Amino acid sequence: MFASALRLTLLTLVGIAWAAPASGQEIRWRYEYGSARTEAQRSGRPLFLDFSTEWCTYCKKLDVTTFRDAEIVRLLNEQFVPVKLDGNREKRLVEVLQLQGYPTLIVAGPDGRILKTIEGFVDAARLRAHLTDALASLDNPEWMIHAQQEAVRLVKSGEYPKAVVLLKSVLEDDRQRPVQVLARRHLQEIESHAGHELAQIRQLIERQDLMATVDQLEAFAQRFAGTKAAQEALALHGELCHRPEVKTARRQRQAAELLTQARRDFEAQQHLCCLDRCIVLTTQFGDLPEGSEAQRLLETLKANPQWLKAASERLADRLCETYLALADLWIQRGELDLAAEALRRAAAVDGSRYAEAARQRLVQMRNRAQAAP
Repeated sequence: MFASALRLTLLTLVGIAWAAPASGQEIRWRYEYGSARTEAQRSGRPLFLDFSTEWCTYCKKLDVTTFRDAEIVRLLNEQFVPVKLDGNREKRLVEVLQLQGYPTLIVAGPDGRILKTIEGFVDAARLRAHLTDALASLDNPEWMIHAQQEAVRLVKSGEYPKAVVLLKSVLEDDRQRPVQVLARRHLQEIESHAGHELAQIRQLIERQDLMATVDQLEAFAQRFAGTKAAQEALALHGELCHRPEVKTARRQRQAAELLTQARRDFEAQQHLCCLDRCIVLTTQFGDLPEGSEAQRLLETLKANPQWLKAASERLADRLCETYLALADLWIQRGELDLAAEALRRAAAVDGSRYAEAARQRLVQMRNRAQAAP
């Protein structure tokens, strides 16, 4: 009777000795490994696993001392996914991890890779050191974090090519930082989404809707540029475009589009553009009805002196504009002699409204050259 009372008193005193002042915060434990693992993968934060049992004395000591330390609470809540697991109930995990006793603390990366195993009781200072070391091994450079976050924003707005470029830059050194685990998962999600859409496009081939397939493959390859799915789409696009029936259909559609544009140019009195398109149609699509129609439109243009004059003036303006742009480029590169030659050519274009501007710039260049020491 006296011995039992003495043991009870001693246990009570030990419990009082272990108790620490509350920090005002508590660790937000998870109690289900599967959902915690999923959370770690999604958040990019490492897992902190606390294996304990109801009968484990030092497990309780951890709870009332180390796990009440304010810095430990902050670290686990902000930078980890903390999970408290009962070793008696998680026998499969205990077997896989080959745990020898309790408490056992395990730090694992977001991908499940074990970074640290701590057996037995550990005080707050030592645990802080272990946690800090684990985080250092999963160091996330600031630029990677920003790139990954920007990629997520781009994905939401449907700008997949830019997102893919950013995510691949984060993964370039092929390590297992938390941010890289996240980036890899986002890249896989994009690939999965792209693969699903590509599978739907492939169904059009089975329905013999080849032109629709070609069109959608072109759009798909641009929308998901940089992905493996886009490469597959381009390969399939090239394969389809070599089929005779697709070649013929694409050629007919190109001719129809050119003729429609030529007619619009004619109605808008854009005579030079209309002339250009009609020449392409008559030379490259002369065997098609669109080529014959373009020939008639061309003859109509050539029969009107005013229209031909307007086309010639626009052509002169275009030539003069090209020389002026070339002069600007040479000036930027410091090639003043070549710039002067381009300006002389621009000034010599008869009938252009920009020729006078070219002459004035040439005079200015000469004056600056003469005034230079």
